[in-house]
Amino acid sequence: SECDGYSLNMRMVTQMTDSQGQTNLTDLRSSTWEQGDGQKFRFQSAQYLNDKLGDVTMGRAVRETTNEAVKVKLSQPSHAEIDLAGQVLFPTQHSLALIDAAQTGQALFQERIYDGSEKGRKVYDTTAFIGTMVEPGADPKLEAAAKDKGLGELASWPVSIGYFEPKGGDLTPSYQIDFRLYQNGVSRELLIDYGDFSIHGTLTALEYLKAPECR
Repeated sequence: SECDGYSLNMRMVTQMTDSQGQTNLTDLRSSTWEQGDGQKFRFQSAQYLNDKLGDVTMGRAVRETTNEAVKVKLSQPSHAEIDLAGQVLFPTQHSLALIDAAQTGQALFQERIYDGSEKGRKVYDTTAFIGTMVEPGADPKLEAAAKDKGLGELASWPVSIGYFEPKGGDLTPSYQIDFRLYQNGVSRELLIDYGDFSIHGTLTALEYLKAPECR
């Protein structure tokens, strides 16, 4: 709800085997909450390696006014306060702005994002390339979940977002995400490229939640 805020729960489990046959299982779990007007952001994450708890990050970020610097307070892995100067968007803010950019025909969209990653200390410079709009009904290759929920009846755009180290001068992103973005905010055809390896995601289930009315 744009009134109550937006919550996101994510879990990514990765099993990797090296050339010597050694297998490691990483399990990243995170949850965030973002105020509807983008003034407040809470985040926490935990990473497990072979079922043993490793890094834990927890904190919150606040901006008093729209144009004011973001103030971050970390409680884990250690107490710290960080000021993020300049224009910084939280994740849902960025998603909504990206949809607006696509709907107005922009092909390039650049913003800085703070999502609490990298122990809550990282701001990414992002560059998004937005492709030509795919008209409703023009994509016959939809997963069953996408067809059942009517995604094919909505306009969509192919999007590629590169996440860069701030002021690093490196033209190679730390990682890149490609996906098909629909006008209602749902995405599919996910590809995450970390350089050394990539992950492909397929939409297998989709449930629309009923947002409470604003009062």
